[in-house]
Amino acid sequence: MTRTSPPASSSGILIQPDMPICQTDLPLDWYQEEFKPYAEEYLALPDRTPETVLPWMDGYIHPALDHFGPSLMLLAHYYMGGEIV
Repeated sequence: MTRTSPPASSSGILIQPDMPICQTDLPLDWYQEEFKPYAEEYLALPDRTPETVLPWMDGYIHPALDHFGPSLMLLAHYYMGGEIV
C-alpha cells in the first residue's frame, strides 16, 4: 500500500535492525477468541525483528488511519494475550 500523507513526526526512538522487538510469544490458547486470528498471523511470522513485525502491523494500521483520517490521535498498544507487546 502506498501512502501519500506525510509521515508522522519522529519520536526520536531508534530501533536496532535485526534485534527482536517482541519479548514473549504466548501459546495460541492464551489468546481471547476475538484475537486468535491476529495471533495466528503474528505467530506465523518468521521472526520478531522490526523488518518483519512493523510491515505486518502496517497492514492493520494503515487501513485504520485511512478510515478515521488525519484528525485521529491514535494512542494504541498491541494487547496480545495478556501482555503489551
